[in-house]
Amino acid sequence: MILVLITTVWSAVRLFTAIAWSSTLRNYESVPLVAYVGVTGAFWTIAGVFVLWSFWRGKRFSGPAILVAAGGYAI
Repeated sequence: MILVLITTVWSAVRLFTAIAWSSTLRNYESVPLVAYVGVTGAFWTIAGVFVLWSFWRGKRFSGPAILVAAGGYAI
């Protein structure tokens, strides 16, 4: 669960960095990069919070949810 928490925090940092530094990133990189970093950061933050919530609540699908999230993150 520590690895899920670390990945979730990392994704949240990516999301907030994309928002806070969007003007700077647009000056030095292409515009889709800012959107990509923001969208993927938001998606993985939501996925990580969902996995942590389901594990904490003892849901039956938390084990497969961890596997799906890990597989999706690896791709």
